[in-house]
Amino acid sequence: DKYPRGLALRGQAKLVAGEIDAAKADLDAALKQAPKLEPALIGRAWIDLQAGDADEARKRIQPRYSDAGSSIALTTAYAAILRAGTDPEDKKKAVAMLERIVAGQRSAPIGQAQLELARVQRDLGETRAARKAYEEAALSGSWDARIEIGMLLIEDRDPLGGRDTLD
Repeated sequence: DKYPRGLALRGQAKLVAGEIDAAKADLDAALKQAPKLEPALIGRAWIDLQAGDADEARKRIQPRYSDAGSSIALTTAYAAILRAGTDPEDKKKAVAMLERIVAGQRSAPIGQAQLELARVQRDLGETRAARKAYEEAALSGSWDARIEIGMLLIEDRDPLGGRDTLD
């Protein structure tokens, strides 16, 4: 409880475990001690997005994002914030940001970025590109990617492929 990085890490673990209120408390405590701590800002932004408060998430992340170079986690969170908005140009910007960071790499953070890329492409109606991004995200072990690609296949006139994927 003394160390902001420890609180942020515990908060992110609780977020993954679905303990939203406990995660929020840990992340807020970390931000109280270290207001610019990136892992805490990112975790808190994901909570804001889950609560439907994209504006608050944007306030946390946008000032820290730079086209010149931001971490994979920060870029992915900012892309998710852009996707949550209604402006198609923001969604296109999110695609460009994510395509830059996922090119030729594979890791857990890249898997999350691939998943977000697939979601933005799906929202833009680019189902072929979304399928490819979902497949890449699934290779990183993402269960969310596997479920979402199955649902996309069903929606995109391949119910048998979707069922096989979900099975």
